[in-house]
Amino acid sequence: MKEIKIILNMNQDGDINVKNQDSGYEFCVSFSLKEIKATDLYELLSFELGNQYVVESNIEEVDDVKKKYIFNEVISMIEGVVEKIKDISIEPPERIIDEVEDCQ
Repeated sequence: MKEIKIILNMNQDGDINVKNQDSGYEFCVSFSLKEIKATDLYELLSFELGNQYVVESNIEEVDDVKKKYIFNEVISMIEGVVEKIKDISIEPPERIIDEVEDCQ
C-alpha cells in the first residue's frame, strides 16, 4: 500500500497550490476563477488500487474569512473525492470475461 500525500497551500493572494508530494504533479486554483478541472484531479491523485491518500493544508494560517471559506471548500471537495476512491472495487477479470461472452 502506497501513501500519497496531497498538500494544499494558499498564498496571500488567495490562490491555492495543490501538489502530489509523491509524483510532484501540481496545479493552482486561482482565487478569482475558483475552478478545478477534472483532468487536474485525475493527474493529482495518480490512482492505483491500494493507494492511501493523506490531505494536508495550511488553512490554519489563513486569516481572511472569505479566503478561508473558499479554501475549506476546496479541501472538502478533494477529501470527498479521496473518500469516494476508497469505495472503488474492481471486479475480478473472470466476471468481466463472462459478461463480455454473454453479450456476444
